[in-house]
Amino acid sequence: MPVRQYIAGFGLRGAAQAKKVGVLSGGERNRVHLAKVLKRGHNLLLLDEPTNDLDVHTLRALEDALQAYAGAAVVISHDRWFLDRICTHTLAFLDPETDGEAGVEFYPGSYSEYREDREDRLGTAKKSGNTNTKKGAAEGGSAGGGDGGGKKKNKKKKGKGKK
Repeated sequence: MPVRQYIAGFGLRGAAQAKKVGVLSGGERNRVHLAKVLKRGHNLLLLDEPTNDLDVHTLRALEDALQAYAGAAVVISHDRWFLDRICTHTLAFLDPETDGEAGVEFYPGSYSEYREDREDRLGTAKKSGNTNTKKGAAEGGSAGGGDGGGKKKNKKKKGKGKK
């Protein structure tokens, strides 16, 4: 993909592409840095609330870049739809006040699949249980696997999925 087309996907079009980074707004600079990081050959990304303050077009560019990313990405987000689009594995941080126990659960699937599995395992009494939303646990903070991020696998087996 040509560089101008790639950076346009992050919301920098036309004259903005010719500006020096130092004169861009804070949001525009963040988009440039995000585009650069995703284009480099790193094997691990740590993203804390990456969807905050992104417009729809930049969010889509981020999703596409993460889905094409060959490394592993650890993503902390409260955006459930985003997590379901990009994550192949979920780490859910449990809160003893709302979940009845403290701990971390691993699930080899999307956040929505994890929630469904948890409800099935715990029964209807826990269906209204909430995973921790205070510490960036993303309603189940998630780690995308290194297999292309959002590529869906076959339906997961029920259970915790611990290896």
